[in-house]
Amino acid sequence: MAGKSIVDDPLSIPRWKIGWLKQTGTVASINSPTFQSIERDLDRMGTVIKVGGSILDAPNSKEMFSELLALLPEHRVALVFGGGLQVESLRQADRMSVRPSQETHIEAIEVMGNVAVQMASMYGIDLTKQWPPCNNQSHSIRNMNKTILDVRDFLSMHEANCGGQPLPVGWSVTSDSIAARLAAVAGWDLLLVKSIQPPWTLQEAYDARIDLLADRGWVDEFFPHTLSKVKNIWWTAPNQPVEFS
Repeated sequence: MAGKSIVDDPLSIPRWKIGWLKQTGTVASINSPTFQSIERDLDRMGTVIKVGGSILDAPNSKEMFSELLALLPEHRVALVFGGGLQVESLRQADRMSVRPSQETHIEAIEVMGNVAVQMASMYGIDLTKQWPPCNNQSHSIRNMNKTILDVRDFLSMHEANCGGQPLPVGWSVTSDSIAARLAAVAGWDLLLVKSIQPPWTLQEAYDARIDLLADRGWVDEFFPHTLSKVKNIWWTAPNQPVEFS
């Protein structure tokens, strides 16, 4: 891993708790991993990292996200951002609208793209609209630096032709399923960055009941259907609840 190692920055580690959702097809253990224990995997395998929009809406979002960036590898990382409150406003408006939900969902994808552009500019991270596995450019993905992905072109032009189960258009799909689909297409791992920890019991975690997390709204409705090709899935969330103004 280039730059500062996780173990060289111990003060930032307690802010983020990390855990398994799935490991090589099954949950490996009920014991939580640490950023140190997965550092080698993150750097070797390649990881799609979905950052929930609610994290970006928090009053201390810049500090939190900067600390998280310091824990991530410099290579083979693709960051996907949710739309946060802007997308939630669209969802609420859609419930009272006569417009087809598909149209509003497309507007939500536009918001995600705009957030990606803003975050790339703010943090000086490369921005790309291309996802090489869909273009048979495996060499490009092996050499990819830490990158923010604008998902608009992928979803509108490539996703349906990438093999596997395509994503439906509608509110059953959010940035959770989009990030999982990207990981599945590339054969990469997935890390979900959330504002709260998974609302499940120890036994449910041991049994990998990701379907229950969808039922409880922690991930979107379609998310459990995207995971067959994703070997390793982690989550991370602040140790303390995120306070919103």
